Amino acid sequence: MSQWPVASIQWSVSSWQCQPDPLAQHTHPVGNRPLAHARLRQRPTLATPPQQGTGSRRVAADAVRWVYSAIQDSLPVILAQPQSQTVDAGTPATFTAQAAGTAPLGYQWQFNGVDIAGATSSVYALSNAQPGDAGTYSVVVNNAVGSVTSSGAVLTVTPVNVAPAITAQPQNQNVNQGGNATFTVVASGTPAPSYQWRFNNTPISGATDSSYTVVNAQPGDAGGYSVEVSNLAGSVMSDVAMLTVIEPVAPRIDWISVTPGGPVRLLVSGSPGHYAIEASSNLVNWVELTNFTTTSNQFQYLQPSASEPQRFYRVLLIP
Repeated sequence: MSQWPVASIQWSVSSWQCQPDPLAQHTHPVGNRPLAHARLRQRPTLATPPQQGTGSRRVAADAVRWVYSAIQDSLPVILAQPQSQTVDAGTPATFTAQAAGTAPLGYQWQFNGVDIAGATSSVYALSNAQPGDAGTYSVVVNNAVGSVTSSGAVLTVTPVNVAPAITAQPQNQNVNQGGNATFTVVASGTPAPSYQWRFNNTPISGATDSSYTVVNAQPGDAGGYSVEVSNLAGSVMSDVAMLTVIEPVAPRIDWISVTPGGPVRLLVSGSPGHYAIEASSNLVNWVELTNFTTTSNQFQYLQPSASEPQRFYRVLLIP
């Protein structure tokens, strides 16, 4: 008994021949739209088996149905959301989004809801992340149909610890007894450094700011002041600043020059400091004539005129 040969299939549409398809289906473009598929309603059959030695026969299917599927424009769909991450300060951070939808797709990255200039691809990268870059990053994907916004990815930037460095040292101070002297240091570091002032290398209780003031300085306060600056990354000691407390020399009026009906001139000697000159006609009620600061050990005062028949003068050193 003769066997039936396996039929091979050649698709054709209006004389346009398609490639053989063993599944008996094919895709054919029409205009700018593709046909999704075409299926043979029933497989071709041979009416009679081929005669011995005559070869194969060519037959046609009794019916072919082309199914046309139009591709519809669609909104973007985000397939892979950008992910939150934590990086050290100074290192890179990269956010990526993957989207599908009718082309072309546009991208606009946002930082805390505000557009980032120039960030218009599916990837946004920071090459040198800093604490100010910490926040929420998202991307808006758009096409001709509309737009969709990704979920927010949170960037956490961990500061890198930096040991303290002193950029301005405390300076030596000279102060009159009873005056105030302030020592100041300027330092950098991450995290922000803490301070501990020392007097003659002994910690001063409560002196933990970047400056320290000696109030009402007395001879016992004279000595060396320094500060230790520290944070998690290390510590550094400042230079020693010396405080000199000047014990005042009582001011003295060395002489008075009086011109009848003219000015009164006083020559005063004493320690550098702040002075007041007062006058009285009865040694009971005193009136301040002037006050001033001098860095000299001797100075003069000139009163334009004195109308009283007698007048007393005194000079006070003001702490």
